[in-house]
Amino acid sequence: MAFLQSTHAPILSGNAQLFILPINTAVVLLDPVLTRAKTSIDNTS
Repeated sequence: MAFLQSTHAPILSGNAQLFILPINTAVVLLDPVLTRAKTSIDNTS
């Protein structure tokens, strides 16, 4: 059982990294846009 876990662990962590990377970039790119939208909404109201 331990052997199976050790062979699958790198695959799972690699998939997780591939999955997290685009999400991180999207958050970084969207964050300034969202904060700008929030401030403009606050200013109009």
